[in-house]
Amino acid sequence: MRNMKMKYVVISAVALLLLIAVALLQIFLYGNILPGPSEPERTINKPNAVSENPMKLGSGYYDTTWPSEHADQIRSHAVLSAGLPKDLGTSRLKLQVSSTELYMPTWGYTRGDNDIFVIGGSPQFMTTFTESIKEGEGLSKLKLLTYTAKDMWSSDVAYVAKINTETNTKSILELDKGSTVNYTGGLLMHANGYVYAVSQSVLYQIDPDQMVITKSVDLPKVGNSLTNYWTTYNGLQVLDNGELVLKGFHLINNANLDGYLLLIDPDTLQMDIKQKARVSSARLAIKDNDLYHVNAEEVLRFHITDQGFIRDDSYTARYRTQSDQSTQASSPMLLPGIDMLVFADNTAPGADTPMRLYTKSTKDGNGKLQSAHAFTTDKPSFNFFMVGGDTFVNNLVVYYDPLNNLVSANKIHDDGSISLLWEREGIKASASPAIAVESGQVYIDDYTNGKDHFVVLDLMSGEELGRVELPAILPTVGTIFVGENNDVFVLSSEAGQKTGYVSRITVRP
Repeated sequence: MRNMKMKYVVISAVALLLLIAVALLQIFLYGNILPGPSEPERTINKPNAVSENPMKLGSGYYDTTWPSEHADQIRSHAVLSAGLPKDLGTSRLKLQVSSTELYMPTWGYTRGDNDIFVIGGSPQFMTTFTESIKEGEGLSKLKLLTYTAKDMWSSDVAYVAKINTETNTKSILELDKGSTVNYTGGLLMHANGYVYAVSQSVLYQIDPDQMVITKSVDLPKVGNSLTNYWTTYNGLQVLDNGELVLKGFHLINNANLDGYLLLIDPDTLQMDIKQKARVSSARLAIKDNDLYHVNAEEVLRFHITDQGFIRDDSYTARYRTQSDQSTQASSPMLLPGIDMLVFADNTAPGADTPMRLYTKSTKDGNGKLQSAHAFTTDKPSFNFFMVGGDTFVNNLVVYYDPLNNLVSANKIHDDGSISLLWEREGIKASASPAIAVESGQVYIDDYTNGKDHFVVLDLMSGEELGRVELPAILPTVGTIFVGENNDVFVLSSEAGQKTGYVSRITVRP
């Protein structure tokens, strides 16, 4: 009898420990139990943060080709008049590559004639995306868990690098003040001369000449003290008056936990406005102090005012549910010429649906949400990166499918309808693309035969105009951006390798 009681006690104790472990895991990963401390929905510390413009700025961005990770406020990934020579496809000009080694570079920016800036060293989910693209299929749950744990326990430190494109010399500044998940953040080249960086829930003000941190501030964490490890701030925006706009969210459970929208003074780093909002990984697009965002299920618009981020409920539209087989959307892009917002779904692994494009008018607040297949295939896929396009002239959206090896351009019409202009098969792109509108060029990559390649396509037809081999041996989770000197840059992240690459593409006779 005593043995039976002892056995019962042991079984009960083990069951209790398992329940406690499951509860702790739920708290750590999702924050569903024991939510964070109670706080106001909105806090305003500066009553005229939006209407005031002490520096009389016409733009908050530094005057350069590529001051943010997606080029501009509307997140076009495009420039009007820079890029490689227009006659690349019809002349004897050849592409050439010069590369600088840099560990896991992700986002790139221009500033000044010969200086570019890069943020990198953030491994979370990089291995997952890289291996999925390389294998051409979604990963098993075991592999997803393994790669996530590997990235989470990495000792990597995020950094900002400044590279002189003439000499290939580099200066590296570590961003080591944060303690939340090391998921890729972002930089912003500001009109006031400073560079701003966000990484691991810390905002940094950086002197770009001396490459030193001049100020920093901890940003609000999402959820309780256990789950707030997953707090993520993954990019910066700026109003025309210079105020910084940031978004913080829970990386794992943003569909069910409120994050934050912040307006921050660029000089003091004071949080002028702090407001709770249901936000997700998609980065922010802004036009005329209207902020557009796509969270885990809905398309949102906020009016940025001195009274806070005022949600325009008439604009809200649902594009998916948590129970369907798609995954949440990537960052939206604005087409100002036709007053249209466009984005794609399936930014995360696990999607069992083909990728779709969505449009919604920004002029008609109650306009319907429209959608169409981004490609002709019905096979499921996902894409870490977001759409890019010709937002200047033709209102085209360029996108790629890294699992099914497709690249397409779709025309967005005045009424929001979507029609396929061209599609190319056999290109395994993985980098965030760039577009040079006047030269009619799309800059993309193609991973084939164990090597990555830089490829130039014709914007209107998809015809290949040129390609050159890169030093990378893996697909990249890095960006392509247009430089100041008839050049283009490719960041090869090389997740899991000892080094990545920053490659400068130019032409030679």
